[in-house]
Amino acid sequence: DKDILFGTINRNTLTTLLQQRSFGMPSNNAIPLNNSIVQNHIALEPSDAKYVPLVPYKIVEREYPRFTPIEDIKVTDTERDLYIDLRPYTNTAPHTVKETTSITRAYELFRAIGLRILIVTNKYNQCVGTITRDDLIPEALAQDMITKGRKDV
Repeated sequence: DKDILFGTINRNTLTTLLQQRSFGMPSNNAIPLNNSIVQNHIALEPSDAKYVPLVPYKIVEREYPRFTPIEDIKVTDTERDLYIDLRPYTNTAPHTVKETTSITRAYELFRAIGLRILIVTNKYNQCVGTITRDDLIPEALAQDMITKGRKDV
């Protein structure tokens, strides 16, 4: 469904996928196997387009704990037109709060679960923002209230 939160992906996993060049393209654009990154296609819904096979989890895990920094990953202009199927690597049940959730409740979730990020969704489960630990420190909350107060005037 369009604009509905599907899940989250870890930055380290994403950098590993980029480093492994796990790009794909729809099979109707495929070139012969000996000249292409397209091999052993997998079908993806809803259009049943075929993309490059998945990077095995053991390869993603192998990089731990020394993942390549995202700044060191180079993506060419050609690769920017390709796709990576992130769905197999996605946490499809991330912790979320509705946009009407109180600051106190968000703070309690960070404390109880040890989160790094909390996704804020609306009543249609569309992502409307994120909250980090730094957003909940008193100075950040005070600054946010001052800024919002100025906008309302």
